[in-house]
Amino acid sequence: MPLPIVQRLMWIPVFLALCPQFAVASASAPGHDATFQEGWSLLQKERHAEARAAFAKIPPLEYDLGDYVVYFGGEAAAREGKRAEAAESLRLLKEKFPGSPLLPYLRHDVAYAAALDNDVAASR
Repeated sequence: MPLPIVQRLMWIPVFLALCPQFAVASASAPGHDATFQEGWSLLQKERHAEARAAFAKIPPLEYDLGDYVVYFGGEAAAREGKRAEAAESLRLLKEKFPGSPLLPYLRHDVAYAAALDNDVAASR
């Protein structure tokens, strides 16, 4: 059973602390760390629309944590009830980061958003 969102999000700083090489952005994207941190902060404050806007500024394929950028954008969209945007994030995550460990979590978020809309078929 997937962990609740708060527990999942708490593991990211732990992961980054234990694996510092993942915490450093590539040389091709020097300004994206601050934007990522801003998006993360907004997501923690449940300001989903603003968080999505912040993550949208980061080109995922040019950033070391690109799959997290896509995931957090999709998660924020699902929390806002924007299922189409969340589903698009899921499609992008599958396509661009097929080995990402975040895929099942975003699938769950999209299904949860569908269940909240009483769309049982889409929630499966």
